[in-house]
Amino acid sequence: MLSLRNSDCIYLYSQFTDMRKGFNGLSNIVISIMGIDVTEGGIFVFINRSKDKLKLLRFEKGGFCLYYKRPEKGRFELPKGFGQ
Repeated sequence: MLSLRNSDCIYLYSQFTDMRKGFNGLSNIVISIMGIDVTEGGIFVFINRSKDKLKLLRFEKGGFCLYYKRPEKGRFELPKGFGQ
C-alpha cells in the first residue's frame, strides 16, 4: 500500500509514457529528462497516451516501489496542456 507523508513531493511527468517501462526505464526518465535524483524521495507519476493506465515510482529504504493503476472503466483526467 502506498502511504503518503506530509513531506512527499509528487511529480507528474508531463509527457505520455510507454507503460512497458519498468523500474529502470522510469527512473531513467526521472534522472535524465526531469533532472531529479530519484533516490532523494518523492513520488513520480507517469500516464500512457490513452489515459487509461498510470504508474507511480517511488524509492524507499531498500529499493524502488512501482504502483500500477488501470481503472475498470473510463480514463484519468489530466491537466490542460498535458502531453504537448
